[in-house]
Amino acid sequence: MKQVAGPLAATMLVQATVAMAVSVLPVLSPVLADAYGIRSSLIGIYTSLVFAGAIFCTALGGTLVRRIGPIRCSQASLIVAGTALAMSASGPLMAILVFGVVTGMGYGLATPAASHILARVTPAERRGIVFSAKQSAVPIGGLLAGLLAPVLATLFGWQTSIIILATIVTIFSLVIYPLRAQLDDDRDPTVAISLRSPLSAIIEAAREPALRGLTVAAFTFAALQSSIFAIFTAYLVDRGGLDLITAGQAFATLQTAGVVARLALGWVSDHWLLARRLLAIVGIGMTAVCLLAAQLSPSWPLLGVFAMSALVGFVAAGWPGVYLAEIVRSVPAERVSVATGGTVAFSFLGVVVGPALFSTIVTLSGSYGLAFVAFGMVTAGVGIWLWRGAR
Repeated sequence: MKQVAGPLAATMLVQATVAMAVSVLPVLSPVLADAYGIRSSLIGIYTSLVFAGAIFCTALGGTLVRRIGPIRCSQASLIVAGTALAMSASGPLMAILVFGVVTGMGYGLATPAASHILARVTPAERRGIVFSAKQSAVPIGGLLAGLLAPVLATLFGWQTSIIILATIVTIFSLVIYPLRAQLDDDRDPTVAISLRSPLSAIIEAAREPALRGLTVAAFTFAALQSSIFAIFTAYLVDRGGLDLITAGQAFATLQTAGVVARLALGWVSDHWLLARRLLAIVGIGMTAVCLLAAQLSPSWPLLGVFAMSALVGFVAAGWPGVYLAEIVRSVPAERVSVATGGTVAFSFLGVVVGPALFSTIVTLSGSYGLAFVAFGMVTAGVGIWLWRGAR
């Protein structure tokens, strides 16, 4: 495993940093709502726009990785995400929406590059835990956003806090520069890149029988997970009666539980249970935590709010590493980055649809609980379908 440590650390650094970039504004949604005179639950629209940008670039990422190398692709991810996040602080609400799409484009490049790197260096019997470790960096990024953004916004104002965090994201593109010689050695500058490349990767993922179940699960689970991530601090403030800093700490608790879950589920998929069966159990578990979260009220003790946050994070955020490792198991090595890009594009489509739909249900009905229950019923159906179809 020694040869895996360096590449794994690099991919985790990139993944955590770009995840922080896309989590900053959702964490600050109560402040933004006050600044622009809008409902904080509408932050789901921003998250949907972020991942609309991510869909295109993650599908393109497989081809781009083969042409320029995974480290160069990762550097591009950090630079694009960091620069766009900084521009989101320029003032008008429209700037937040437009540059949210561009931030997502940077985010979308990170996963195909990381999968390409780890598929080269990870033994087959350790892929579950290694890919889950890499994916644990996503909630780490959310954790950092939950802890840092509210404090920085309180000290310096929300716009300055965004610029500070965006600068950190961009600087990390220099940290991974020394790895280009080692990990970009298999790039092929002759690989053609066209606007058809993302579409080809998506079509391949949809047509490949070995990937089809993973694609459905990724779409559905990502829709719920991203909805929870997008609205959680707003939900805790609006329905739980928490202040912004305490809500940010609860959000960080949710993300910490997600880190633990990704490592734990990765180990389980390597040693104990088939990945597709494990994903089925996760789908049904998501229903249970949705029903629990729907009961939140100001009468809950603070300890109960944090316990609920941890449980929701453990169940809703633990699946991506298992799913990405299963992609690697399902296709030949030379197709990993393209298959990952195409399949992850469907998960990002879930992120586009999920938060916008969640926010719409809340806005029209005035009920967060109804949205939680509706989404939970869908994940239960997918979980049962996965269990029956697992081989």
